[in-house]
Amino acid sequence: MNASHPIVEAYAAAVNAADLDALVGLFADDAVLVNPVGTFTGPIEIAGFYRDVVLAGQAVITVGALGTDGPTVTAELLARSPLDPDGEPLRAIDEFRLDADGRIARLEIRYT
Repeated sequence: MNASHPIVEAYAAAVNAADLDALVGLFADDAVLVNPVGTFTGPIEIAGFYRDVVLAGQAVITVGALGTDGPTVTAELLARSPLDPDGEPLRAIDEFRLDADGRIARLEIRYT
């Protein structure tokens, strides 16, 4: 397990800053995002998910354990929201599959 990875650091920073442009810029043009809410393909659909779900909920994430296997980075993430300060954090395992340019080609989010 690694302590950090540039793509995970950039992802967490963009979510925590509510910077939609920076967040979408981490993804390849033909990227796919899969999570329990649905499957989103390309920058318009991916931006819509983050705008309408993650950023609307004012998610603040912290990064836990990380692992890498070639172009795949797996991260444990905890998300909290100031909209529900007494709520339990949402725990997720995010699997980032990177393309040759280091952008996210596929992101699979599984809630635990």
